[in-house]
Amino acid sequence: MMNSENILKKENKIKGFVDIQRNYIINILKSIEGLKCLILDNQVASFISLNFLQSEGFELEVFLFEDIKNPNSEKLSYVSAIYFINTSKENLELLFDQLKKPSFKEYHLFFLSDISDDIIRKIAECDIFDLVKNIRRVYFNYYAPNNEFAHSNQTNSGQLVSKKLSQWESNDLNQLQIIEETIISSMCSLRQIPVIRYLQNSDISLQIGDRVSSKLKNIGISYPTDFERGKSLLLIMERREDPITPLLFHWSYQSMLHEIFGINANKITHDGKEYNLNLSHDAFYENNLYSNYGDLINALRSKLESVSEKRQQNKDIQSFEDMQRILANMPEFKKDTSITSKHLSLADGLTKVINKRKLMELSKIEQDVASKESKKDQFTTIDEILTRKDVDMFDKFRLTCLFCLKYESSDLSYELEKHFRELKPSMEYIDKLEKLIQKCGRSSRSQKQIGGYLTDKVFQIYNDMFNVI
Repeated sequence: MMNSENILKKENKIKGFVDIQRNYIINILKSIEGLKCLILDNQVASFISLNFLQSEGFELEVFLFEDIKNPNSEKLSYVSAIYFINTSKENLELLFDQLKKPSFKEYHLFFLSDISDDIIRKIAECDIFDLVKNIRRVYFNYYAPNNEFAHSNQTNSGQLVSKKLSQWESNDLNQLQIIEETIISSMCSLRQIPVIRYLQNSDISLQIGDRVSSKLKNIGISYPTDFERGKSLLLIMERREDPITPLLFHWSYQSMLHEIFGINANKITHDGKEYNLNLSHDAFYENNLYSNYGDLINALRSKLESVSEKRQQNKDIQSFEDMQRILANMPEFKKDTSITSKHLSLADGLTKVINKRKLMELSKIEQDVASKESKKDQFTTIDEILTRKDVDMFDKFRLTCLFCLKYESSDLSYELEKHFRELKPSMEYIDKLEKLIQKCGRSSRSQKQIGGYLTDKVFQIYNDMFNVI
């Protein structure tokens, strides 16, 4: 009925999470011969779409992509079905129904969550035609926008931090399980059983640490030769330990795009257009993810000069050989031109917002507050900014939060907060400011002093960047 071969096999050295996800998908598709139909649930489809294009599937003989909730009723006895799904009750019922009345030549089942003995037994009972060829547990159920970073896409996880363990509801426990599964999958993808450290006075850190440790231990016992043990450190922290970083404007390309436009599943909507930021098909983005604003502009200038030079070469036709060369290079040239045009549009949009919101000026002040002790001077500067009409209310809010966190309980902090309230901002800003001090204030943090993690060296890097610009 099935092949229970372990998917956790050794692979060539890869860069990180993006490569891991692509490796999983491409290797699996290559291992199954003939025409294929890829069947996904909504969550798995969102994982895969980040780093794997439909056109790549066509090249690997995947000619159908289906949602498990909307199956194709047509009989396709010459096509292999490949399922990438979670083991939810709804998904399993749909799978069982399909196995009882099969539409495909054979079935290869890849689950992104744990497969119990009961599930395997039920699959065996439903597979009356002996068409199931693979049942495997795969580990890539996380969002991977780039190789160095993976996340669970849980936007309301702050509620877990603000509540005590006894106050957690079913929705909170579900979020905790998703975060836990993301960590376990990322560790298994990296082939690591890490040493785990977490905050002693944090309910959520304790819960995640214990649950992840227990599951990774069991996985390590099941697959003793597939993992490195004790060579990595998993550090579980809460945002309250570093409330400053999200309040600062960060100047790397990816950070600016997310801060100003918002990156969702590697896509950006700007001026009514959608832009894809797929690392595997956009070398410029991959090479400039962490470039600061000044370096980005220089890289764009060089890229534009390169494209212009190629366009000029295409005009210089002296022979049939030149024509053949131009035709051979045309697809790559079109792709290059499209990517350059995309990033020029995005950079232009960033520049307009940066200039409009006076972010160059404000960022210097943010860094000064975060890294230096100069309460009176900083208060005077921020207090003056609050009176300015050319500064956005959101940026006034960020500066007020920074100062009030840095100099909590000081008279100047109370005075600045009072001045901010007098501007009559929305109640959302007032509530967030109060909750920020309450949840991330000195009494809640292990590290009492703010600014210890921003060294003079880091501050000098920002100064150098501003000088470049």
